[in-house]
Amino acid sequence: MRQKGAQTKKKENYQEKPFANARFNQSTTPRERDALNANAKKGIPHLVILNPSGKVVTDSGVEIIVEHGVEGYTFTQERLNEIKEQEETAKREQSLKSILESQSRNYVVAADGRKVLVTELEGKMVGLYFSMTSFDECESFTRKLIEMYDKLIAQGEIFKVVMIPLDDEDEDDSFKKGFASMPWFSLPLKDKTSIEEHGILVYPFTPERFSELEQIEKAKREAQTLESILVTGDHDLVIGKYGEKMGRLFIHSNVVEAIEEHGILVYPFTPERFSELEQIEKAKREAQTLESILVTGDHDFVIGKDGEKILVSDLVGKNILLYFSAHWCPPCHTFTKLKEAYETIKAKNGPLGVIFISSDHDQDLFDDYFATMSWMDFPFGDERKASLSRLFKVQAILTLVSIWPSGKTITIGARNLMLSHGAKAFPFTEERMKEIEAEISLEEKKEK
Repeated sequence: MRQKGAQTKKKENYQEKPFANARFNQSTTPRERDALNANAKKGIPHLVILNPSGKVVTDSGVEIIVEHGVEGYTFTQERLNEIKEQEETAKREQSLKSILESQSRNYVVAADGRKVLVTELEGKMVGLYFSMTSFDECESFTRKLIEMYDKLIAQGEIFKVVMIPLDDEDEDDSFKKGFASMPWFSLPLKDKTSIEEHGILVYPFTPERFSELEQIEKAKREAQTLESILVTGDHDLVIGKYGEKMGRLFIHSNVVEAIEEHGILVYPFTPERFSELEQIEKAKREAQTLESILVTGDHDFVIGKDGEKILVSDLVGKNILLYFSAHWCPPCHTFTKLKEAYETIKAKNGPLGVIFISSDHDQDLFDDYFATMSWMDFPFGDERKASLSRLFKVQAILTLVSIWPSGKTITIGARNLMLSHGAKAFPFTEERMKEIEAEISLEEKKEK
């Protein structure tokens, strides 16, 4: 009876949705099944866009809608290129005043309450720091940014930072307490909407455009502020002026990662400096070994299933999977393919090491979750997680990174490959994927 009720509820939920449902049928080929399964298993929600003839336009529908909303329609690459060109044009036209000033305010504030005119910042390198004083990760990065800022000032560099507070207005006390320790400026807490009023959204900066913005109700402006943050996908923005050489403002986004990785070396945030850092990173990748990525100071070990310390040096020469996961992550609990494939790969291909890298915030939950696993892990709260997350561009969990016995990276996308093909995907190389593709093609020919 309970099962029947559950089925009825499922039907009711489906009937409420304004779109169709699709199921496999006997005419669905193995290639089509694999493609649909691969898309479905990349994570939910997941949206695949088909054109009128049934061809796939993109499997990134969710990302496009989150970033661009209705502007992303028709989801084609041509449309995305148009949006990108419009954004680049708007960036070229913007100025420090257009970003930081509003029609009722032409200043930023210091921690002691002083009002500093935006015009006093023109001609200087300025960092726009999107932050929330009550957020632990922001608090951690703020300390690193203050350290870098103080070193630059001590060296005689002229570098200014303006915080764009993302705290709620009812968090005024928390904001004041956090801002009091910062050596830079901020927009007033209750003035966040000026970013949307005088950021990229006001292009082309005509009186008519400002008049239009004045007619937009406050709630919509606040929603646009959040959207403008999501569209950039960054928590920070650095702007530097290079006079006659460039003739305009240079913009580089997402320098949080660069500062965390390189510290003061990232200054002065020029294209040339970022190019130099990229060459440094490239050299590191080419020289990468298992010990170079897994050993930091005294942290030269992982923890075995029975609680014993295993030296990283003892893992050299083995295929390694780095498993970024957490107890609180629902998809992680359904990722049973890893446990199945782990034993199969070991039996067929020899030594395989899996290292659980946790994003849990609670020791007990961490312990409970690791108890369900049969491989190794980092100690709870291990500092190496942060550097590995930056190295492998881990934006979300779960993530599975495959490492060669030499220590070089094979792929950071082993999760999707394992979801689609299980243990057969090992060792997750492009060559192996081509072999699987050939096997699928052969199977289709046999069925015909």
